[in-house]
Amino acid sequence: MARPRKSEIETATTQRILAAAQMHFARLGYEAAKLADIAKDAGITRPSLLYHFESKEKLYNAVVEHVFASLRQLFSGISNSDTDFQGLVEGFTQAYVDFLEEHEHVPAIVIREFAGESGRGQEIVLEQMVPVLDWVESLLTQAGKGNIREGLPIRAAIMQVASDAMV
Repeated sequence: MARPRKSEIETATTQRILAAAQMHFARLGYEAAKLADIAKDAGITRPSLLYHFESKEKLYNAVVEHVFASLRQLFSGISNSDTDFQGLVEGFTQAYVDFLEEHEHVPAIVIREFAGESGRGQEIVLEQMVPVLDWVESLLTQAGKGNIREGLPIRAAIMQVASDAMV
């Protein structure tokens, strides 16, 4: 397969690989996803894919890191806005739901990792998810002073909204 000319493609190779890999990992899981199939869907060869990501594990990690980096960036824009507590809650919730609609394969990856037996990617998902959760919880706790009752389990509420939106 010859390399496509730059004028024929609009999306960078790395982004095409990540998008194809996200779809395959979500649909099939880490173990069953094949690098050759991911490469084909990205419009490249398997050796070209391995040039960008030297192993399936590194590709999987990059997919998960990319997803959570996008989510952090989205949430960062909301947290930097001049809004009250209710605006933050509504903004985070709507942004999260929109994010999941735009990244339709993300729930399958997360749910597969926590429900599956391999646990291969569970660590990377947790490494990426927990800091986002901690950050949102801290922000809402600070903004919620005087707006929410003392002792309300904010983290549990965030997790409830997040899991409801996924399923």
